[in-house]
Amino acid sequence: MHKPAVTDVGLHELIRNRWSPRAFAEKPVSPEVLRSLFEAARWAPSSNNEQPWAYLVATRGDSGNFAKMLGVLVEFNANWAKHAPVLALSVAHLKTQREGKPNRVALHDVGSATEWPSGIPEIRNRYRRSCVSANWRCGRANRSANL
Repeated sequence: MHKPAVTDVGLHELIRNRWSPRAFAEKPVSPEVLRSLFEAARWAPSSNNEQPWAYLVATRGDSGNFAKMLGVLVEFNANWAKHAPVLALSVAHLKTQREGKPNRVALHDVGSATEWPSGIPEIRNRYRRSCVSANWRCGRANRSANL
């Protein structure tokens, strides 16, 4: 689907054509595409080059972990996300890796890394879309993933 944003000023094509779908093809995503996506995230910029993130990933082919991942989403998001071929939950390291001090920019860096791959032309050209949401149950996710 092509839904370019209607803007008051000119924007780069990647930004203008970005949208968050709530309907997904029930087509599996290959491990190679997933590796490419998360490799791109690994190279996202971060404060002090900390890369304070990790991702929990579940595919529909892994029904047990997929069900656990769906279980941490709020009901509205779970209703449409259950059709997605892949779910990923980003996790922030809230302390610096080198000094163990609070990392006040960790959540910003995680957000940047999470959106970083979706703006890269290589990933975009592979027909993948993503929908980023912060509507999940933190406590339930912490218990489910033993965080």
